Amino acid sequence: MKKLTKEERLIKKKEWQQKLVNKGTLIKNNKKNKLCPRCIYSDQNMVLSSEGYLSPCCWLDDELYRNQPYVNDFFQPHLNIENNKNIEDIFNSKEWKNFWDMLINHPEDAPPVCYEYCASKKGDQEIIEEKNNDIGIIRVH
Repeated sequence: MKKLTKEERLIKKKEWQQKLVNKGTLIKNNKKNKLCPRCIYSDQNMVLSSEGYLSPCCWLDDELYRNQPYVNDFFQPHLNIENNKNIEDIFNSKEWKNFWDMLINHPEDAPPVCYEYCASKKGDQEIIEEKNNDIGIIRVH
C-alpha cells in the first residue's frame, strides 16, 4: 500500500467530508425523516475530546464533520476547558446556546451530521471490517 503525501491525505479528507455532507444532506432533504436529536430527547452522552473540547455527542467530535455548520463552533479556543473556570461557562456560551436553539426551534438548519445520526429511530452500530490487513470502522444506521 502506497503511503500518501500530506497533500494527498488532505485531498482524501476533503473528499470524505464532501461524501459525508452529501449523505447527511440526502437524509435531511427526505421529508420522511424527522430530526430527533439524541442529545436532547435521548440519553446520548456529551463528549470531552482529547484536545479539551466538549461537544454534544461523539459524532460532532469527529474531525471529518467539522466543516459543517455549527459543528466547528464547539472547537473555538475560548471554549477549551483550559480556558474556562468551569464547564458551565462553556455551556452558557453563545455557541452552545445557538446550537440548542437551532435544534429546538430551527431543526431545518441543523448540520447534515445531525440528520445522519439523529433522523433515524433504528439507532446505529459500528462494524469493524478488515481488508488487506487494513482495519476500518463502518457506521451503519
